[in-house]
Amino acid sequence: MTILIPTDLGGDHEDRLLDLLDLLQDGARVVLFHSVESKTAGTAGVINMDQLMYEDACKNMEELLKKIRIKQKDRLKIESNVLCGYFDSDLEMTINAVKPNLLVLISKSRKGIDKLMDKRKSLGVIGEIKQPLLVIPAEAEINNLHRVGFAIDQKEPLSDHVLNQLSFFTGYFKSDLRTFHVNDHSEENLDYYSEISGPSDFTEKVEITLSEDVKTGIDEWVAENEADVLAIVTHDKNFFEKLFKSSISRKLIKDNKTPLLILTQ
Repeated sequence: MTILIPTDLGGDHEDRLLDLLDLLQDGARVVLFHSVESKTAGTAGVINMDQLMYEDACKNMEELLKKIRIKQKDRLKIESNVLCGYFDSDLEMTINAVKPNLLVLISKSRKGIDKLMDKRKSLGVIGEIKQPLLVIPAEAEINNLHRVGFAIDQKEPLSDHVLNQLSFFTGYFKSDLRTFHVNDHSEENLDYYSEISGPSDFTEKVEITLSEDVKTGIDEWVAENEADVLAIVTHDKNFFEKLFKSSISRKLIKDNKTPLLILTQ
């Protein structure tokens, strides 16, 4: 398992990072990534500022690595990558080099989900990747990831790629999977959910729950079933722009206290 985690090197996301690392199996490879936003404008003074910021980030990263190694006692393979440039291109380059099985974003990290919500190019980068994306709210309790609620919709048919991603995630974290669909009464034909249900299928029986509001229905299902992770799927890279710019989806991510696993087709 290789996990790539962008970090802001400070703030309240550090506790969630340490919580997540506790859940990883021995020998997991973790790459911590940080991008120092370049202020270079062609003047020597600004170039020197970039260098100072980079050196400061390297020191902070080393301090974080020391904390992790003391707590984890070297049971994980911890690496770091500090770059000075632009977050979008630095993230894309790091993803291509590391080829992670999972990308993790802490929701209140400035270099995490909040930054992606505000930058169109960043959304495009995330939308292009094939790896699953785990968004962890800074307030979330992640003592385990044993119960995964998989919200599906027949508008996003499941591919083998998605099922393989989900199977890998649930297998690694030894998670139980339950699949559900929230019907806001807009769908008359629900045959799709019966067709993909069965004791031999990975997703098993699809539970149908009714709600006038999809987000409310999802929130209620997650709470009632005490899910540790909410998983959703998309095959359209433009979904990410809609997802992060939609007021409902922003609430789903930013107000939600449950980790969100986004699987890409």
